[in-house]
Amino acid sequence: QVDFNFWKKVFAKYFYLIIADNPGFGESDPPPRIWSFIDYATFFNTFIKQIGISKPIIMGKSWGGGIALTYAVSFPNDTKALILVNSGTNEDADRFFVKFGITITKFLIKIITSRIVPMNIKKYFISGLLNIPSEKINKNTFSKYLIMEDTIFDFVAEIDHRELKMPLILVWGEHDFWAPVRNAYKLHKDVSNSVLLLFRGKHLMMEKRPQEVIEKIIESLKKFNIVV
Repeated sequence: QVDFNFWKKVFAKYFYLIIADNPGFGESDPPPRIWSFIDYATFFNTFIKQIGISKPIIMGKSWGGGIALTYAVSFPNDTKALILVNSGTNEDADRFFVKFGITITKFLIKIITSRIVPMNIKKYFISGLLNIPSEKINKNTFSKYLIMEDTIFDFVAEIDHRELKMPLILVWGEHDFWAPVRNAYKLHKDVSNSVLLLFRGKHLMMEKRPQEVIEKIIESLKKFNIVV
């Protein structure tokens, strides 16, 4: 069980916290087409500039780590430091269990989104998958959100992490199945200006222990002479 309100309160003690929904998630409408990580990175670069933030610390978790990594490589002059938390890599897409899990999930989506399934069940499923308020989902908007299936499951990171120049902090749960710790070791090996922080736990390690994680992140930022 994860208390995301507690997680947000912990982060807000140390950072000026802005919580923005990715297009297609939460309160945000889906993009008009299938977006890549570069599309999302460009969107957030524009968003950050519009709200007047200069050279932020970029942090991404899991699927969002792909967006964060793409952002840092694509906009190095607009990135003070990069923090990746239990993030996937291109190599993960070739893992048998990841392929199998995606195939099963897509199959379930096809069943649940078929015409024979009542709209209330469809709303419950889409709302849970994308964290969208159920009242936003109806017969008119339902098909728009289906584009997120390919956006989420057919992603490819079109960049090379070895291009990173800014400080990189890797935050990982040692027993993560979806983003195995070998990802962290590879990134740490390939990027000289990096720090590796390992914690006991799995994919939701940070959400369950935010205080411990954020304190270690701040310590690492100070080693790079970055004050928060």
